[in-house]
Amino acid sequence: MKRIEYRIEGIEAKDFNEEKTIREIKEFLSKLGSEGWELVEIRPTLQQEGSSLSGKRLVMKKGLLILKKEIE
Repeated sequence: MKRIEYRIEGIEAKDFNEEKTIREIKEFLSKLGSEGWELVEIRPTLQQEGSSLSGKRLVMKKGLLILKKEIE
């Protein structure tokens, strides 16, 4: 029977759309992938931004990376 190990990593998403941050996340995920970890899900933490006059919107501030790998 296969045994699975799970890992949860937090990421800051304040600059999530900037090219540098996206590159850093890709490098981080590639490093974890080389260690056998597989990304299962990204769980965002959303917050409201804006005033009631300008309208409110939900923005991703942080996220949790949920990863798994098979235990031999």
